[in-house]
Amino acid sequence: MILGRRIFRLSIILFFVLTTVTLAGERNPFSCIMVNYSGDNPTSEETIPFSVSFDEVAYNFNDEVDLVITETGTVAHTGASGFMGGMNFIVTILGVTGIGTMTLAVSTESDVQNEFGDPLDSSVTSVVVNINNPVEVPAVGPLGIAVLLLSLGVLLVSKKIQ
Repeated sequence: MILGRRIFRLSIILFFVLTTVTLAGERNPFSCIMVNYSGDNPTSEETIPFSVSFDEVAYNFNDEVDLVITETGTVAHTGASGFMGGMNFIVTILGVTGIGTMTLAVSTESDVQNEFGDPLDSSVTSVVVNINNPVEVPAVGPLGIAVLLLSLGVLLVSKKIQ
């Protein structure tokens, strides 16, 4: 009877040890669950703000390398700013010009992690933002045209003399 109780106690202890080891090895996926653009679409703004949310507190989400910015057409940007801490962020894409589209996601290959040091497993991607912000070319006035024609005439004369 004593041997039976010892085996029972030992099996209970072994069960708890194995269960604890198994649970300690498992982790919940860490994800970016929302990337939202709520401005006018299409837009001609030079700054494009996005709301970014994680399913738990995010660490090291603090630089443009943490983003996946996809641009089509002639769309380009000069940088990103506005990173704060916690689970919810406002990220602003700066210096947006061109005609085309832009989407935003969080990179799963950057150093973004949760409080346990787990890397980001996945990220949603924003809606497609249609950009209509062409780069303005300065107008050439009559004086500029005159200088251009004069330069062209000098070039032609110099070629003829040689």
